[in-house]
Amino acid sequence: MEARAQNVPGGEIECGYLSPGETLPLVVRPKRAGLDLARWAAENRGWIEAELRSHGGILFRDFGTGAEAGLESFARVFSPELMDYLDQHTPRTKLSGFVYTSTEYPADHFVPFHSENSKNSVWPMKIWFQCEQPAARGGNTPIADNRKVFRLLDPETR
Repeated sequence: MEARAQNVPGGEIECGYLSPGETLPLVVRPKRAGLDLARWAAENRGWIEAELRSHGGILFRDFGTGAEAGLESFARVFSPELMDYLDQHTPRTKLSGFVYTSTEYPADHFVPFHSENSKNSVWPMKIWFQCEQPAARGGNTPIADNRKVFRLLDPETR
């Protein structure tokens, strides 16, 4: 992780980037094990919202949220009324509350690049993902800044 010097709240986290010269996503890590992400987020919501607007995405790494209950508690800090998986155009399994598995395709199934939920008739303002079991091989998820993609479009298309 490329380090980023900045004024972070409370001194409980450190920030950086995945790649030199890239600012998406902002990577946030706890400085100590066991930091409760939902509690920390509730105390620093304004800072997180500002960083999210600035970077377009934040990767909270190494917090150990405690499976789906921790993810849902964290998401409720920002969205007390979470959306259910309404459009159901891909196979997923409900794990608990408003937490679902990622798309359940076989490993050899190619999923073309897309903007998450862009084809839905109703979409959330924020999307949260959690990795409980990293892939043994591969498994990288490409991330694109839709703001940059939009600027690259022909003005007539925009």
